[in-house]
Amino acid sequence: MNQHGEVAIGTYSLLIQNEKSISPEEAWLITAKTFNINSNKHDCPRNAFLGLYESKLLLNISTQPIITRTINNKYYALVAVQILLSDGRISKNSLLNKMNEIIGFHRTQYGDVADVVLALWDAKYIIKEIDLSEEIERLRKNIEEKEKLRKKINPSIDDLLGDLDI
Repeated sequence: MNQHGEVAIGTYSLLIQNEKSISPEEAWLITAKTFNINSNKHDCPRNAFLGLYESKLLLNISTQPIITRTINNKYYALVAVQILLSDGRISKNSLLNKMNEIIGFHRTQYGDVADVVLALWDAKYIIKEIDLSEEIERLRKNIEEKEKLRKKINPSIDDLLGDLDI
């Protein structure tokens, strides 16, 4: 297990012990600090963990309302859980390949997200009797809308140049 997986396990444990007095984000930051991980620089795994928390996928933890900073990593984490629900013994590489197939493009941060999800899955901290298809579809649509808006506000150089023969 890599450091992000260990931080996810440590954060889960800290939440179980101090659930009433600590937020999930505080728990992640405290645990990450013990591993000398800069959570501001490595926010994808943190946001994946917070997405799992927010979706009520962590066993024995009653959730507090939180607002995740990005829905993308929550979406990636839920896609990973959905894949694991159909094949709980999949390797990390196979999980990443399936995530790429479902999401439709390759993202390097999937590795950190997959590490968080796999660590929690292997520790049996993720609820396995759940249907995520509606939430995944809702997140996918939100991400698509966000991308459309981003392109309107900040079009790529290819969009600006169009078919110019330069």
